[in-house]
Amino acid sequence: MIKNCMKVAMFLLLFASAAFATWQIPDVLIYDGKEYSIFGEPSPP
Repeated sequence: MIKNCMKVAMFLLLFASAAFATWQIPDVLIYDGKEYSIFGEPSPP
């Protein structure tokens, strides 16, 4: 039981850190061949 709890906690921690990293790193998304910033403004070339 405790091992399962630890597994779930580790999974949640990994998931949270991964989500945080993906929101921090890519300031620019490439979609449909065009670059867009996360906030919807076109990025400078």
